[in-house]
Amino acid sequence: MDTNTLLYRSILSRLGSLATEQLAEVDSFLRSLTERRSGAAEEPTPLDEERVRTMMSYAGAWSDMSDDDLNEFLREAKRAGNEAFSREVDL
Repeated sequence: MDTNTLLYRSILSRLGSLATEQLAEVDSFLRSLTERRSGAAEEPTPLDEERVRTMMSYAGAWSDMSDDDLNEFLREAKRAGNEAFSREVDL
């Protein structure tokens, strides 16, 4: 069996084990991947617009930080993210 077939089966298996409450989120994610690939974009939904408003509420939040403090914050955030989402998987 080739790698693509194994990957496809693995993905289907994982999808099959998801709670039904998570399926809408997965569908939305998969739709975003296919839209990026095709270049087509759907009309933004109210949820998309709310996410944009929430993200934009942080715009300029760090404008009063010194460059040194901001760079230190960014380094620490990256380090913490790398630790939290390590690509090392123990099977």
